[in-house]
Amino acid sequence: MSTTKRTSKELTQCLEGNDPSLTKLLIHLSTGDCPYRNNKNFMKYDTITVQNNTEFINLGKSIGNNTQLKRIAFCRCNRRTPGAATTRQFINGFKCNESINDIAFASRIDFSQGLGLQLMNFYKSNNKSLRNIYIETGDLRNGGYRAIVNTLRECNSMICIRLRQCGITGKGMGGIVSAIKNKCNNNLRVIRLTKNPIGSRGCSHLAEVLHNPKTKLVELGLSDCHLNDNSIKILAKSLKKNNKLRHLLIDRNPDITRIGNSRMSKLLCNKSSINATYNSNHTIKCIASDNQRVRATRNFRKSLLLNGSSNKNSVAKNKILRCHEHLSMEPFFEWDLKVLPIAIHWLETARGNLLDGTVGNIDARKLSAIYEFARMMPLFFVPAPPKQGKKRKHSMMTRSRKKAV
Repeated sequence: MSTTKRTSKELTQCLEGNDPSLTKLLIHLSTGDCPYRNNKNFMKYDTITVQNNTEFINLGKSIGNNTQLKRIAFCRCNRRTPGAATTRQFINGFKCNESINDIAFASRIDFSQGLGLQLMNFYKSNNKSLRNIYIETGDLRNGGYRAIVNTLRECNSMICIRLRQCGITGKGMGGIVSAIKNKCNNNLRVIRLTKNPIGSRGCSHLAEVLHNPKTKLVELGLSDCHLNDNSIKILAKSLKKNNKLRHLLIDRNPDITRIGNSRMSKLLCNKSSINATYNSNHTIKCIASDNQRVRATRNFRKSLLLNGSSNKNSVAKNKILRCHEHLSMEPFFEWDLKVLPIAIHWLETARGNLLDGTVGNIDARKLSAIYEFARMMPLFFVPAPPKQGKKRKHSMMTRSRKKAV
């Protein structure tokens, strides 16, 4: 990326010259300044403003011959939409490119016709090219939604899907999930659906992805998606055995109350028993995007902080020690003293992996464990008195020897 802003003419020359410094390009198809130039998603992009159809056609040819571009974005296409013939010529040049694997659309681009539809059809037929797709305020009406779903279904190398403020409802999530659920076995890592009213119905569809033991999804963004306590209940149930997801972004959903937060807290650290605590989710470490805050209890925040550690065995031990002041040995009595050394060793290893300074005194817990076994099995701890028969036998043998002498 260049350190200074280059003009459209300079960028066109860089594009034609295959300049390695030009890897991210934002194409602005309207006159005037591009409103997305300073958008955080496009701030590092170089911007070319296209003034007429001829420039647009030539730009397609230049992109097709370029091997350095990695990411490309289009904005304000609805304000100055190229005609069908112009779009077709641009696509004919663009489709020769083999280096671009990240594409973005902004400002209500229509995917039912024109440039949006043509690009989706191109990537649908070249299903190994597209890895990242970002659509902001996209117009998915009149068949545009179907074009997106069909492309997602065919793109087998997809890593990141971001659909922001596209009007996707809970019913619409069914089609998207059916298109991507098989991708979770491959490369798909990130799904962000910010500002889409998917609600609880949409969460039910997403639960199919989260519940899949082969999923590789590490981030699910559901900020401002009309979630409520029932939505959290659905998500928490699907995440009980999920050990991949790291970020579950649920901020800016005001209908999530203390009940929903309590369910999330229980997912991260179930205090009902030691086994339940051990089997809790130890991977989710973030629930809010950017610097947003979610109303959460102190224990909820503490569990998120502990989950930030990469050593999940240490995370489980710390949660157990923090939530269970007394570790009952009663379930192990049936194995006599065989378990006691194991329990002592477990506490010793926990001492060396403390992530939380409030877990309590390890030495006191060791003594407590020993005491429980001693109280239940006193004969294993109190030495038996010597047998009197052996002592008398020894005395009689001594006297007989004295007589013989």
